[in-house]
Amino acid sequence: MGTRSLSGWWRFLRLCVAGTGLLLLAGCMEETPLPDYVARVEDRYLFEEDLERTMTNLAATGDPTEMRQQIVNQWLATELLYGEALRRGLAEDPEVQRRLDESERSVLANALVESFYRDNTAAPAAEEMRAYFEQHKEQLRLREPFVRIRYLRAPTAAEARRAQQALRNAPAAERDSIWAAWTAALASSPSAPDTLSDPRISAYDHYPESRLFGNQPLIRQALANLGNERTAAVIESDSAYHVLQMAQRIPTGSIPEQEWIQPELARQIMLQNRKQLYARLVQRLTNEALAREALDSP
Repeated sequence: MGTRSLSGWWRFLRLCVAGTGLLLLAGCMEETPLPDYVARVEDRYLFEEDLERTMTNLAATGDPTEMRQQIVNQWLATELLYGEALRRGLAEDPEVQRRLDESERSVLANALVESFYRDNTAAPAAEEMRAYFEQHKEQLRLREPFVRIRYLRAPTAAEARRAQQALRNAPAAERDSIWAAWTAALASSPSAPDTLSDPRISAYDHYPESRLFGNQPLIRQALANLGNERTAAVIESDSAYHVLQMAQRIPTGSIPEQEWIQPELARQIMLQNRKQLYARLVQRLTNEALAREALDSP
């Protein structure tokens, strides 16, 4: 195999791995035990840490179990196709090598940009967040309903009904404190020490309705049918009993409170700042190339 063929093969390997978005360990050269892995295709492995890193980088919403399986399936498909491409000698095809050369440039350019972002982008300061929110209120109107709910998960139907009645019968001004008391009581229940309201759902915060109970259709349907300060019937699902009360639903098109959309605000500010950083980086490199007489452009 010639030098160009060998280098093309290695480029092909690197780029296929990069294309999956995963950092993979393709076999071990040393006689050391492999850590536990999630999936394998011949001598190439998908490890748990790589899977978790990919899920974090995607920052996707929805059912994490489903997202995890999708990533594994995509990794398997890519590795199977990659292995078949090597067996057919496609790494030696001149057109493939040309496309790999172009892809290598793109991968390296993107790596430089990402590195530049990491070194020059800080999390938005509180004052920057406030200023951005005030300036863009109209553009930040809700694109879906936001809800504030009181949610409890009980180990028995009897406990669920008692909690439901306590929430339903309490004056509206006292329902948050009733919810907090029942949360503490259920958390210490000897029959279900792991039973909580849900550490991701607070009765004091507002959430996009579509992001709640994505993998629990019965609870999701009950939520959709609730009006303000209405309580759903006790729901039996996943070996537990669920109590759900709507504290407040904010309709689509409303101007939100800033604290409801802090993650989205931070994301938009980061994108805006990155656009400016990208423009400055390209301009600096352009000026340097012109100074070296290394650039001609229309």
